[in-house]
Amino acid sequence: MKAYSYLAKAYNELMADVDYDGWAAYINELLGLNNGRIFEAACGTGSISCRLYDFGHEIIASDISDEMLREAAEYARGTGRDIKFVKQDMRCFETGSKVDAVVCACDGVNYIDEEGLKQFAGCAFRALKSGGLLLFDLSTRAKLHCMDAEVYFDDSDDVSCIWRNTYNKVRGTLTMDVTLFVRKGSLFERFDETHVQHAHDNEAVRQIFLAEGFADARVYGFLTKENCTKDFTRAQFVCRK
Repeated sequence: MKAYSYLAKAYNELMADVDYDGWAAYINELLGLNNGRIFEAACGTGSISCRLYDFGHEIIASDISDEMLREAAEYARGTGRDIKFVKQDMRCFETGSKVDAVVCACDGVNYIDEEGLKQFAGCAFRALKSGGLLLFDLSTRAKLHCMDAEVYFDDSDDVSCIWRNTYNKVRGTLTMDVTLFVRKGSLFERFDETHVQHAHDNEAVRQIFLAEGFADARVYGFLTKENCTKDFTRAQFVCRK
């Protein structure tokens, strides 16, 4: 089963402890925009999309998963947010007219390999206005490596999740085998998915975006404006066209 099929319906419940308000506020601060036109890649269920919309931005949000987009669009409509959701691969997206910023949050970049990064960089560069910003984060190589052989369990009234991890040092990939038990009436139905994340070197990633033409590419420790040292498990990239 492809990633984020059955997991889409349970995703928000499983991620309920994530501070999306703080995450979106951090992105908005880095953007430094008022009423900007923003394209979001790998938007998932729209948790960041909706919050950026609330800051006054025009949002076009995309994802490759039909199921995640369906959840995102239903939630946005139900809360009166006018967000355009489109199905696009982050490696070959188009925005029509130029945008003020491209955003990708919550490990989206970890789901593509080095070639995919180059494609993403090219799409973002072409989509941005002169001086526009590309913001994305990624889980560091050290973080993914440390997750090897770890098993995580999350449980709630309606869904239980078992997450088994295997890190491949040669390929630099973390394979996550996810088993979900989702309530269906008085019973629980089982679903299985496999996710693969790629470990990227921060400086190598920075060089890819500079080579694509970005005038500046900075790497911060997540939720800060400090240099990303080995103490940070998540890196935040800020690239200016």
